[in-house]
Amino acid sequence: MIGFGKFGKRGKTGIYSLKDERLKFINPGEYGFFDKVLAYDVKNARINDFINIVEIKCFIEAVREVQNAELTAFWAPIYAPSLEGDKVFFEIGKPPAFNHPFNFWKEKAEEMPAVEGRKWIVGSEYRYYAFLVHLFNKMLENGWEIDKAMKTVAINSEELEYFLHSNPSKTGSKETCGFYDLLNCRKFLTCTNKDVGGFWLGSGSYYRNHYPLANLEHSTEWGKGELSADEGVDDVLGWLIIPM
Repeated sequence: MIGFGKFGKRGKTGIYSLKDERLKFINPGEYGFFDKVLAYDVKNARINDFINIVEIKCFIEAVREVQNAELTAFWAPIYAPSLEGDKVFFEIGKPPAFNHPFNFWKEKAEEMPAVEGRKWIVGSEYRYYAFLVHLFNKMLENGWEIDKAMKTVAINSEELEYFLHSNPSKTGSKETCGFYDLLNCRKFLTCTNKDVGGFWLGSGSYYRNHYPLANLEHSTEWGKGELSADEGVDDVLGWLIIPM
């Protein structure tokens, strides 16, 4: 069989193999995966602002909680999702799929074709922080100075050069360690704590200049003045992943 699925529209937009170059494998169970973040020495860091130091300590403690959760591995797309009709796809140079609510993304994940028998889901806050640990590790592998990497992930992501844009960039912009669109859009995340309910909003976006990648905001459907799961936002989209 020649495999015509690799050509034309189907292969261009959809993801049908876990070996697709638009997916990155992230394994929180890998030996030493969390070590560099958890060993970060706040006392000797070249970050003098007290509030920033507190934020880094909070990030490290959150990462420790993620480590204790013993997450399974997963695959994350390198681009933000786009929409064509009612189909989700991942392709460079397209508009990010903003203005759709959390429940929309849950439904879309359920509708998307399985990849080698594995279903898409909206990733949780725990897996999103595992992704940030993966990104931090890749930054160090790519020669980033450790304080700069920690600051970019946990305090101020201005190094990613997205802030204060009047319009979002097309997908596939601003590559950082193999990933794109990191600060182009905030992400809807599933809430792990079922007793609390609701969902999370993670990261910053093209016009929210005070939100770093590690920023998390919780929202519930019943909370007064909070975002409903049926409300869309003009800089938020679903963080879709494939768990192992």
